[in-house]
Amino acid sequence: YDHALARFRDRVEGEHYDEAEFERTHLATRLAQLAPRHAGWGRVFSMNDQVVGSGFQGRERPGSSDVVVWTGPRTRAVLYMPVPVDERIDLFLDVADWIADSVRASLRVLVDGRPVAITARPGRRCRERLWMPVQTTRPFVKVEIVVDRTLEPAEVGRQGIHRGAHGVAIAGYGFRLAPPPWRSGDPFPGDALPAPGEGPLEDDGHPERAWALGFANRLLAHLGPDRSEDEVLAVLTYGLTEKELRATPTKEGVEEAFRRTLRRPAPQEWLDFWVGRRRFLWINRQLSLRQFYRDLIRGEDFRQLRGRL
Repeated sequence: YDHALARFRDRVEGEHYDEAEFERTHLATRLAQLAPRHAGWGRVFSMNDQVVGSGFQGRERPGSSDVVVWTGPRTRAVLYMPVPVDERIDLFLDVADWIADSVRASLRVLVDGRPVAITARPGRRCRERLWMPVQTTRPFVKVEIVVDRTLEPAEVGRQGIHRGAHGVAIAGYGFRLAPPPWRSGDPFPGDALPAPGEGPLEDDGHPERAWALGFANRLLAHLGPDRSEDEVLAVLTYGLTEKELRATPTKEGVEEAFRRTLRRPAPQEWLDFWVGRRRFLWINRQLSLRQFYRDLIRGEDFRQLRGRL
């Protein structure tokens, strides 16, 4: 061992290798090997995949959906993430646990060397999901996870954790595409679900809703006010089959059409008119989901919305 170590030192003497050199020579290859899950609202990376970075302990519960990787023993960990270039995105880190509350209180995140604002939300599969707004300039971001200190599990009476000084446990990471303007009370992808007895989860809380609205807004703005009704209809009904469009509207179909077209739930009177007991009024008119979309497109509410877009 001593002989091998001496030879290694002879070979690297005078050479300089740091994070910048890693980014220049090896990072692109490593990031290309990652396989994120493509959610409708963005990209999600698992800690079961290779962790491109430094400052992490070994995996706990590897191969499972509950896998986590702790930061430590140093107080700084680096995580590289592939991202689209020149895009406004929201990064997120899923924090499953922390070794002590004081460590969590000291947690801060830097992206490409700059501190960023953090919005912490209770997570569906973790204790917290940390959201960070970022404007990308490169095909990757460098996320630095920093705490004031790390602690041995024995110091805080923790068991069942690998030996070594620990900081926070990361359960996953990723980013959200085309995030909408944030407003207090808006749901975020991956937010914790309401506890039993607190009422049903509204469709507006679906994790793909924010992405879908951003995507639709961009398309409608691109179409412009001079495009035909059929072109707008093709955008709003994207993903629906011809069979679905020709069928009689269902309650679910009417509610989805309202959300796609007017960005709000369907009023009860519309549900009654199209789905309920008043169907007999439609003797001389085609009653189809496509016709329902056309009625919404021709309405004043949609014309005003389209003008704003």
